[in-house]
Amino acid sequence: RFIDSHGEWIEGRDAIIAATRRFFALEKAFRLKLDAVIEHDGEILLRGKAEAEQPEFRRDALWKARVEGGKIISWQ
Repeated sequence: RFIDSHGEWIEGRDAIIAATRRFFALEKAFRLKLDAVIEHDGEILLRGKAEAEQPEFRRDALWKARVEGGKIISWQ
């Protein structure tokens, strides 16, 4: 499951891959610049900046990922 900053979500591997491909077709320069990564009990918190050509995608951010069995099962 992928949850965006507005609380909207996409579920399922194929749907997330398709959405990610569409996003990167629009914003090829998008990158995450991480300042800190903290892992605890399968949950990973990442703090940093989203970098992009388009100003609406540039921001300081905090992301949360949940990992089970070596796979990301959610990203927010």
